[in-house]
Amino acid sequence: MRRPYESVAANLADLDPVSVCCLPDGSVDDHYELGPDGGRVASRRAFARAVANGRGSLPRRRVAREPGGQAVNAARQAAALGDEVTLFGHLDHDAFERLDPSIETLSFGAPSAVDVLRFEESDLMLVAESSELESWSGSALREDRPLAALRDADAVCVGNWASVPGLEAAFDALAEEVTETLVVVDPGPVSDLSGERVEGLLSALRSLSSANEVVLSLNGRELSALVDHLDEEADDDTAGLAAVSRAAALRLAVLHDPSRAVAVSGGDETNGESAETVTAVPNAEADRVVTTTGAGDRFSAGLGRALAAGWPTAEALALGNLCATYRVATGGTGTAAELRAFAEAAVR
Repeated sequence: MRRPYESVAANLADLDPVSVCCLPDGSVDDHYELGPDGGRVASRRAFARAVANGRGSLPRRRVAREPGGQAVNAARQAAALGDEVTLFGHLDHDAFERLDPSIETLSFGAPSAVDVLRFEESDLMLVAESSELESWSGSALREDRPLAALRDADAVCVGNWASVPGLEAAFDALAEEVTETLVVVDPGPVSDLSGERVEGLLSALRSLSSANEVVLSLNGRELSALVDHLDEEADDDTAGLAAVSRAAALRLAVLHDPSRAVAVSGGDETNGESAETVTAVPNAEADRVVTTTGAGDRFSAGLGRALAAGWPTAEALALGNLCATYRVATGGTGTAAELRAFAEAAVR
């Protein structure tokens, strides 16, 4: 456990900023706890039992309102680490006035609305998608301001393919206009998509990978959905990541879950290559769960900024783990100093 967290702790003491561009979603996230005073419904099992037993209503208490969305969460994490951040999203709501003022923003319209039900094992999100997000055209990225920011970025973080049909056009723009850039893609809940849209994602990743270094950041359900779509025989997560990496010609396919992060780099199946490199880093431990919402997005931001800064893969995974664990354990977004303390605790 000591390595690579020792190296990450040292790096966090003196970070050089990188430039990060995040896009394209946005949401207003209202976090709730359920149950009467002194009788919180703390687990998913207890919630399901209340519903199954015919409970007609449950009190709820809003415990937080946050600017959210995958791109927004990634931008918040990168800004907390001192990076130069540009955020293109759906930000037309006063909740986004709480963003770090150092983040340069451009709004494409109204955000989605998300009710987050906090449970002790993981959150449940109830989502009302923004019609403006669903109808957004990724061709907007070809305008002068977005294009300049994308070309100048050391890392581009793209989130929520699953909820944003316009990302197909956005990927076309990125593939045609951006070269030699690290692009981290967190596709969101692809298990909810049709086979046609999953294949569209893989095709877009292959096109983008032809001139850029593309990293795909997945949770377990997302990885399983992609492996099922590929109809691959994958005995374990590593084999699944390798299959996805080859199919989409990725620099890295990455899995993040509560216990560890795993990255696989492999050959391009179109060239008949199959050799792969596997890097796994155990997660730092959280002593409690405040919220799981946005943890994966913060992982992707930490991973992306570290790779853009030239860190080895193991250290980049470790930074991503720290960003996610800090979010889970505190409900906040860790600064370099706060994450350094987490890293130092991980090696004791």
